[in-house]
Amino acid sequence: MHSARTMVALAVAVILFLSLPLSWAQDQSKGTDADSAAIKQVVADFIADFNRHNAHALSMWYSEDGDFINIQAITTHGRKKIEELYVSLFAGRLGNAHRTLTVRNVRFLSPEIASVDINYELTGVKAPDGSTTPPREGFYDWTLVKQNGHWLIAILHESNIAPDPALGAPR
Repeated sequence: MHSARTMVALAVAVILFLSLPLSWAQDQSKGTDADSAAIKQVVADFIADFNRHNAHALSMWYSEDGDFINIQAITTHGRKKIEELYVSLFAGRLGNAHRTLTVRNVRFLSPEIASVDINYELTGVKAPDGSTTPPREGFYDWTLVKQNGHWLIAILHESNIAPDPALGAPR
């Protein structure tokens, strides 16, 4: 008798366990459209704040413990430090910078975590001699987290896109 009850309980547990991924996938498909639109709006508002050179507004798109990793692979941790970094960048070489971008992909890792791939073009950057550098193509790899109903940047990794001479320009 005891083993029959155990087998029934085990069978019920297995059925419930196996149904969880299916129910999450169904829930995700319902929420993904709204969350994708919300994430794309975060990207648009982030870049608008960048183009206005508003360091405080820009930093508020990060989670409190967010990370910004620049093209030299230097990490700035925490919203306050990220704001300080943007203040110094906008006071210097990015004072006239402008970015345009294209969201390439939004992928949900869970209902509260998303990965976003973004291509951008950066213009108006000052060289050390004060001249303006040529436009630069780059790539953002973002990890966003949903906190209190709002999507925030947990990790922003910025890279340059350098074409491989053997392959030609990136697409």
